[in-house]
Amino acid sequence: MQSRDRENNVNMDGLPQEAYTEEDWRREFRQMKKKAAAKKRRTILLVLLLILVLLVAAAGIFIFLSDRLQTKQTAQEAPAEQAAASESVEAQQEAPTAAPASEPAPAEASAAETSHGPESMYAEAEALLREGKRTRAYAVFRELGDYRDAPARCKSIAHELMVKNSVYLSAGLLHSAGRNKDGTARAVGQNFFDQCKVSDWKDIVSVAAGGWHTVGLQADGKVVAAGYNSDGPCDVSDWSEIVAISAGEFHTVGLKADGTVVAAGSNDYGQCEVDGWTDIVSISAGRNHTVGLKEDGTVVHTGKYAEEMAELDDWTDIVAVSGGREHTVGLKADGTVVAAGMNEEGQCEVYDWTDIVAVAAGGKNTVGIKANGTVVAVGYNEQEQLDVKYWSNVACVSPGDYHTIAQRKDGSLYSAGLMLSGQRELGGWESVAPAE
Repeated sequence: MQSRDRENNVNMDGLPQEAYTEEDWRREFRQMKKKAAAKKRRTILLVLLLILVLLVAAAGIFIFLSDRLQTKQTAQEAPAEQAAASESVEAQQEAPTAAPASEPAPAEASAAETSHGPESMYAEAEALLREGKRTRAYAVFRELGDYRDAPARCKSIAHELMVKNSVYLSAGLLHSAGRNKDGTARAVGQNFFDQCKVSDWKDIVSVAAGGWHTVGLQADGKVVAAGYNSDGPCDVSDWSEIVAISAGEFHTVGLKADGTVVAAGSNDYGQCEVDGWTDIVSISAGRNHTVGLKEDGTVVHTGKYAEEMAELDDWTDIVAVSGGREHTVGLKADGTVVAAGMNEEGQCEVYDWTDIVAVAAGGKNTVGIKANGTVVAVGYNEQEQLDVKYWSNVACVSPGDYHTIAQRKDGSLYSAGLMLSGQRELGGWESVAPAE
């Protein structure tokens, strides 16, 4: 059957049929095929472009799910010693208690009451303060209740501890958080779980950016949090008397004014088993472990890589600690640095560091501030997050897994490393500052 164009004696271009040969028809059909092929290629390219956009948008979620799956699959590899220790504690708790001693004579009882009365306890608390043992002093003042000015002394000590432990610039896995001078908070970067929605926070004295969540400490000792919460790292609303916070990948830890520690979130490796800790003055949450600095300069730890970090048990004269992805670093009173844990990227090669005033452990890297304000760094640097050689006059620094941020003493900021999610967009961040 002839086409309508042929019936009308015209070709597909509207030309007279007589002027169109068979070869012309073949050439026209070939052109049509070429046009159809070109259209098909354009469609394929558009589909590929759409797939690429979706892959980029899902990059953060993919990283998250991969890390989470790895955590769950290897959770059973935690040292068997933890189970044995738990059984030992339970056995001790179940052990029968000694029979109560007979009641003392009236004169002895009176003497005991006098030596442990309110006035004696008040004097003890003041002595502890003179020795610099603030957490112990706080515990004694709190036990005194409303006696004399004990409540005011508790409030004063808590504020001092908050200021001492104030963190106002924090780098997480793919986001950054900061505390503004006016007590508000800010955050930039990956926001799949709303971990950057902190603009409505008030009275903040410290911030902590974790793997997929952000935590803020308020001046009243309460804690706020935003972001991923399937494992409960943001279940901190009932915490009180907190003076320091730290966020791991899926857990959060808080230091109380009396030197004890609380934790929330994933406990796959025992990283939240801190109930028995006392006399703690500083805390740090690594990826799957937690570290605490005691008043006497020794260190306690719990969680993954306990065997690799066994050296921490022998550390002394430590004034600051920081937990990274798979390692821990400690700053000694003499300005030298120690490290323990996994060292596949050289993140623990810090033994020649001197004149250090601050240290921080990132993903698989370690950063330190020297007394002259310059910065040193070792470890994983594939994203150039350790390109800090020319940084100067630095007041604080925070390394994440793939980026590093710092503030200079004049308020300006440095950043290095991955920029995938905007975690280095620190324009206007000159307003970040520590609590006073």
